[in-house]
Amino acid sequence: MLMRMSKSLDFVTPLKRTLQPSWSNYARNTESQKKHPHPHPHQQQQQQVTVTSRSVYDDESRPVHQMAPMGGGVLEILSVIVKQPGEGWMSLFKGQRVTWVYEMARACLQPALEGALNDVFGLYDDTIPLMHLDNVTPNMTTMVASHLAIGILLSPLEIIRTRLIVQSSSPTNAKYRHLIHAFATMCREEGGLGKVYGSINLLPTILYHTIHPLLTCSTPLIIDRWLHISASDSPILYGAAQLAMSTLALLITLPLEVIRKRLQCQVPYSPKEIGGGGPFETSVALRPVPYNGILDAVYKIMKEEGTKKKHNTKRTVIKRRKDYNNSDDNDSNSEDGETFENDRQIKTTSAWGIRGLYRGFGMQLAANALLFVFHTINGIEVDFDGSS
Repeated sequence: MLMRMSKSLDFVTPLKRTLQPSWSNYARNTESQKKHPHPHPHQQQQQQVTVTSRSVYDDESRPVHQMAPMGGGVLEILSVIVKQPGEGWMSLFKGQRVTWVYEMARACLQPALEGALNDVFGLYDDTIPLMHLDNVTPNMTTMVASHLAIGILLSPLEIIRTRLIVQSSSPTNAKYRHLIHAFATMCREEGGLGKVYGSINLLPTILYHTIHPLLTCSTPLIIDRWLHISASDSPILYGAAQLAMSTLALLITLPLEVIRKRLQCQVPYSPKEIGGGGPFETSVALRPVPYNGILDAVYKIMKEEGTKKKHNTKRTVIKRRKDYNNSDDNDSNSEDGETFENDRQIKTTSAWGIRGLYRGFGMQLAANALLFVFHTINGIEVDFDGSS
């Protein structure tokens, strides 16, 4: 539960891309300063306006209810959330009621729909494991279809859960109060129930609820029929194969999950003066410009969040711009030169920019590894008891 809270906040926290000046702009600004050492007040005001690009690492311009970008392990992230003014330890349980409603509804509706589809098409009982069937394609098709249908039906609950977790816990800044209020506000502000289902979140929902159950249910079949590994004969090897398959599934589904969280947090602004719910004040920073879809989100995340140590570069540029009007020609030239040199040394790209698409990968990989250890110990104990 607490890991879900920290993962959700990690998924939706973008690193805003810093705008670095080009060499042509640097030369043009230097030449203009030599010609006009004392700029006109209107020009000075324009220069100050261009500096107002806020970075998520700028502590001075960050709202009080918003947390700084978090790093480190789970305990460190939880400690930051608890110590944040307006959050506290109760914020670790945001969205739990919606999560309970979603899980209970899915647990009841999905098996019932799958059993109904199997009865309609005259298939075997869905309680029989797939690995014991000769032809698994029809049963797997009904299984994926039932997961997809229920996933689309309950998709508004997923959107509400994400927004309740991400929004500020402060009563003065919270846009949504509870499940019913959030659902009514979404329908009123986003064009009705049809727009909620047919929004930009529809395609990611279809992809996720098709790929995830397909990978999960096909894992035992691949291990048993392709790798010929039996859980009863080789429990440790079977557990290792499950760990490898779960890691592969994580590599496939995690970028899609990150994109889903980002798109679910895109809330249209509706002023309170016209009966809207006001701005969506979040406890973590969101991208100021919304994504236009899955491909646009992939491109923007890889381009803007695929580098390391961008906050150091931003701070250096801000310092240069603040001192620009207060320094003489020689000092500004030398300071600009040092700034550009630091930008080149600090900015490093990681693995084709896919770093931003795999936020929380280490946390979920550690969870899968712990699950493998527990299953391995349990299998060894069962074998030991059986042999005695």
